Amino acid sequence: MHIVSQDGAHWTLGGVEARSWSFIDALILASAVLIQEAEDDDLAALIGTADYIDRIVLGREEIESAVNALAACALLDTSEPLVPTDTARSMWVAAADGRGMVEAVKNLLARLNKAATEPQRHDRWLLSQTEYEAAVREYRRRFAAAWKRLDEGPGSRA
Repeated sequence: MHIVSQDGAHWTLGGVEARSWSFIDALILASAVLIQEAEDDDLAALIGTADYIDRIVLGREEIESAVNALAACALLDTSEPLVPTDTARSMWVAAADGRGMVEAVKNLLARLNKAATEPQRHDRWLLSQTEYEAAVREYRRRFAAAWKRLDEGPGSRA
């Protein structure tokens, strides 16, 4: 049996929770691919990339849920750091082809919903509130530092 998009329905297959794919799932997958390509693959970079694409800082539960759904379907390896699989990278390349970021994520979501993805048993990935808050603080620190560099402009002395 395969996961089928059912407008937010949740059910269990073989002990693994299944649900339809959401924009946040696609956003997390796209962000994971992009940060891996940039070799900046920590949680703060994942949060920052999602914010860059869709102007939203995702909550801890949203990230944890998306990562677990993607990992259950072998699209994301939850080892340290989070690593998109070759299948996920290929889906992103096809989805992003010549599109802006938000449109590419929407296209990736459509591809996820068309794909026959079957959940497998996996160790649940847990994101602690402490780790999440530290990553958000680090992302905000990086963001502020980047804005400061932009404000100072080229040739200014810091």
